[in-house]
Amino acid sequence: MEEEEHELTRIEKIEHEHKLVQRKFHKRNEPEKGGYATLSDYWKEFGHVVQHTMHLKSSSSIQLLLNLTGEFHDVCDAYERDAEIYEYKECFDALDFAWQTVIEDHQPISQTDKVRILNVLRDGQDRASLFGLNQVYHHATELLDGD
Repeated sequence: MEEEEHELTRIEKIEHEHKLVQRKFHKRNEPEKGGYATLSDYWKEFGHVVQHTMHLKSSSSIQLLLNLTGEFHDVCDAYERDAEIYEYKECFDALDFAWQTVIEDHQPISQTDKVRILNVLRDGQDRASLFGLNQVYHHATELLDGD
């Protein structure tokens, strides 16, 4: 019971941290007010949220990471003019690693979750191709397709 309470506290902290990142993202055109001027600035804090999420023990990590991944795909468009391809690649690689970790740590994954994960990853592959990136989420999709 104590471990479950600890996990809930961790989830609440992650959600709080995520809300702070979202607020700063919405101020991206106002860096003087704390907004993220660049994708790298955004990822420094968003990446921490992803990292904390991937280490959750409960299956909540799947839902949270689905939400975070979808959000990141939307955020990519906001920095399209300013970000370099290597910046996008680093972020997509980090998310691929997060998904590998979550998939490996939460076996067996339900068929429904597999479909949901594959859908969000394929959406990301489509988005990444617009920035000139191929082979994003290769490891995570391979793990899911291999079942």
